[in-house]
Amino acid sequence: MIEFEHVFKRYGEKTAVRDLSLHIKNGTTCVLIGPSGCGKSTTLRMINRLHEPDDGYIWVDDVALRDYNPAELRLRVGYVIQSVGLLPHLKVWQNIALVPRLLGWDTKRQRARAEELLDLVELDPAEQADKYPRQLSGGEAQRVGVARALAADPPYLLMDEPFGAVDPLTRTVLQQSFRDIQKRLKKTVVLVTHDLDEAIYLGDTIAIMNAGELRQYGTAAEILTEPADEFVRDFVGSDRMLRMLRTVDLPKLTNERRRATTADRQRAERGAGALFAHGATLKDAMASLLAAPNGNVDVVFADDTVASLDFATIRGLISA
Repeated sequence: MIEFEHVFKRYGEKTAVRDLSLHIKNGTTCVLIGPSGCGKSTTLRMINRLHEPDDGYIWVDDVALRDYNPAELRLRVGYVIQSVGLLPHLKVWQNIALVPRLLGWDTKRQRARAEELLDLVELDPAEQADKYPRQLSGGEAQRVGVARALAADPPYLLMDEPFGAVDPLTRTVLQQSFRDIQKRLKKTVVLVTHDLDEAIYLGDTIAIMNAGELRQYGTAAEILTEPADEFVRDFVGSDRMLRMLRTVDLPKLTNERRRATTADRQRAERGAGALFAHGATLKDAMASLLAAPNGNVDVVFADDTVASLDFATIRGLISA
């Protein structure tokens, strides 16, 4: 649990964070979002004491943050940044094992943990462990950054624009990969982004900030359907109901299914009138439907079944 209680952060005459109260449950992903300069990155950095609050309290598991030793705290809190920050003179596995090494793990254990995490972020240890950062693509480097943050199995993970420096296709793949990892590990994650679609896709809760103040905090569905004020309404946009499509995963479909055929799977791989349910949302299905000549698309599930989806089904899922 992370809790902010009437927190202020000032830089001279400027108040970067004003009277912030926020409760983040364990095992959930909270996304901080808002315009540039709204205080979201400052809020994130106060959690690992890179910035100290001027007033108010921050609690981590019912212990005041100021009672933690900063160096020890940072060993317990994973931190992922947009620029990754891999050390160029160390191999990939050594970059991942930085915190375990500081904790006194032996080399064999460090290497084993690094290879385990490379598997987790879907990089082949045999191919990637002994590379240097300069030999990685942007997406690979970002995956290594996530692996490094998880190396000592911290209960908390801070992510500051973690997917902002990669191309849109890689970004989508990394977002899906992160969701898969979070479903397995259930870390308490605080993530900063400027991308509302990313916030909707990744966040269990979303905190919208402006000028250092929290304007609304809730689930994506709550924020999109009931904006708290004019600022939030403008921020989420007039197309906010279309954004709701990203809040419903296709695996939640319960309509009648049949067994998948090889042809179904091949069509899903090509995106030709079918798509795989894993990682997909109603937004992806809507895009497929708009391109489908017959007004429906087949969804292929992990249990090797297929369900047919049309616009009426989507309308029912949104209103349910």
